[in-house]
Amino acid sequence: MDLPHIPSNDIAIKPAAFSKINVTQLVAVVAAFATMFGFEIPPELQVKIVAAIVTVAGLVTYVLRTYFTTALTPQSAKKLT
Repeated sequence: MDLPHIPSNDIAIKPAAFSKINVTQLVAVVAAFATMFGFEIPPELQVKIVAAIVTVAGLVTYVLRTYFTTALTPQSAKKLT
C-alpha cells in the first residue's frame, strides 16, 4: 500500500481496528450487553449500570481522542496529500 509522505517520524500509522477509541467503545458495548443479557440483575439496577457504562465510555473516548491521539489510520494518512 502506498502511503503519502508524512513530514514527522513521530506519527504512527496503524489499522483503525486497534485504536484506543475503538477498543474503548467495544469494551463498553460488551459490558452493556453482558449487563443486560448475561447476568441476573434487577431491571432497575441494569438501567443504572448501563447508564454508568455509557457515561464512562464517552468520557474515556473524549479524553483519549483529545489528549492521547498520536497515530493515523491509513485512510486518514491518504487525506494528507
